[in-house]
Amino acid sequence: MRKTIIKIIVCICVFVITLFIGSNVYNQGNADMTSEMSDASLPIVKMTRGGEAFNTLHGLRQEVDGCFMRDTLTPLGENRSLSFTIDKYGNTIDELTFEVRSIDGTRLVEKTKVTDYQENDKSISASITIKDLIEQNTEYNWILLVTTQGETIRYYTRIMDAGDYHLDEKLAFVREFHEKTFDPDRVNELSTYMESNSKGDNTTLARVDIHSSLSQVAWAGLSAAQVTDSDVVVSEIDAQTASIRVNYMAMIRADGQSRYYNISEFYRVRYTSDRMYLLDFERTMNQIFDAQADVYASNKIMLGIRGSDVQMLESDGGSNLAFVNENQLFCYHAADKKMAYLFSFYEEKSGQYDIRTIYDHHGIKILNVDETGNVTFMVYGYMNRGSHEGTVGILVYEYNGMLNTIEEQIFIPCNKAYAVLKADVEQLSFVNKSGILYLYLDGSILAINLPEGSYTEIATQVQEGSFQVSQKEEMLVWQNSADAYDCTKLILMNLNTGNTREITATGNNRMMPLGFMNEDLIYGVAEYGDIIRDSSGSITFPMYAVYIQNEQGEILKSYHQDGIYVTGSAVNDNLITLKRVQKEAEGQYTQVSDD
Repeated sequence: MRKTIIKIIVCICVFVITLFIGSNVYNQGNADMTSEMSDASLPIVKMTRGGEAFNTLHGLRQEVDGCFMRDTLTPLGENRSLSFTIDKYGNTIDELTFEVRSIDGTRLVEKTKVTDYQENDKSISASITIKDLIEQNTEYNWILLVTTQGETIRYYTRIMDAGDYHLDEKLAFVREFHEKTFDPDRVNELSTYMESNSKGDNTTLARVDIHSSLSQVAWAGLSAAQVTDSDVVVSEIDAQTASIRVNYMAMIRADGQSRYYNISEFYRVRYTSDRMYLLDFERTMNQIFDAQADVYASNKIMLGIRGSDVQMLESDGGSNLAFVNENQLFCYHAADKKMAYLFSFYEEKSGQYDIRTIYDHHGIKILNVDETGNVTFMVYGYMNRGSHEGTVGILVYEYNGMLNTIEEQIFIPCNKAYAVLKADVEQLSFVNKSGILYLYLDGSILAINLPEGSYTEIATQVQEGSFQVSQKEEMLVWQNSADAYDCTKLILMNLNTGNTREITATGNNRMMPLGFMNEDLIYGVAEYGDIIRDSSGSITFPMYAVYIQNEQGEILKSYHQDGIYVTGSAVNDNLITLKRVQKEAEGQYTQVSDD
């Protein structure tokens, strides 16, 4: 008996020692691999008019190309006046300066230090006058430079001196319409502006428009409550019309649960001296997914009220599924039926969301999901908080499903606006099994080795339309010429293997990539002498033949009809639709039916 007890004690000691040593060896070098994402820290700036705030501006720690900063337009007041407030969020403001630049950002029109302002513990209010160096009815970039703790933060908006554009009346109309949607006693007053008819979809609150019923506009009887301030954005305005967006978060309580939603309302309004007209209205509603709530039913994950377009990617064996919902990334592990919350900028304290963290000028792209639960993903656009707060760029992360940790792999800064970066990323962003990330960025195709932190530029001066990517983003083709209509060679690349194949035109022919059928390339061939450019600069590229070719170089299908030329194509599932023309005797082309 005594020997047995001694053996048990020895086994326990060996186990504890082994566990201790193994733990130290296993975690060696990983102590600083992850850390808690830091809170949002930058001030925000709001333009003001008659005491009402609009056009919220978020700070940038970098200079960006001003010609792409087109989210907001702020009309100047009487005598070129401009008012704004700064929510300090605990920052000490040392200096305020503003610049007025040409809309392309190249010409400095004015640079003035702001010295006359009112300050309290939470905010700064100022009213400035733009010098009479600007032309009327011309847009300019206005940049507010806020110096805090020795660092300069930039805030961008467009300004325009255009007389009385009736901004006050237009903002008041939008604010009143918005408030009435929450008021059952007053919602009927909106019938004057609505165009309710059969075009409206009254089956869902995910999208409500000017053709929807009043019941849908009034939240279909649900008790909706707004829980954040309205972010009112003026994007376009002239003497009569304006385009205004209202973004906010709402809460609906039902079945003992509080569910939160991101809401965006778009208004197109027209001012007349008699009344205001609503030209267009659209409201989108997307539920913020809460993995801790009761969201599972009949082997399904219920995402609630939202649009149908959900980004998701499954591992090869189906064990793990990653999906994005309202800029939140989750991974569902089918084996143990557990949900992992991987990433979001959202920050909630005491039931309140920090409006800086729900700013939606960024996106998430899932790059890879494997059977062990590892997820590679990128966050691109404006960084709401964390170590890169206030910058625009591309962050690539690796989530380790075994350790439940996230490691930053690379950060690529960018001086373009989110909308421009989004357009690039959506065209090409693919990572293969070797950790090579292929990315289209600012006219170049890059191959980024994530494990090594290095990159290769595999193609330059690649314009939109001069390259094509397959649906699974595994095959890529681009032209050898910066001029899309003077291409004599196509380069076809398998992004999984890195292998390339060249397709060379014969004689005086030129080639154009048209797309992919699954992973097979579709391209067209035109005689150089048949290509014409009209007086407006529009180019007709008449292809006398179209080919489908696989990666090995085998022609799977060809299309040619005498006297008929192809000018474009569209691929939908396994159907290719060809846009066609025929050549007239005088050398001009006239459209004929699609094939």
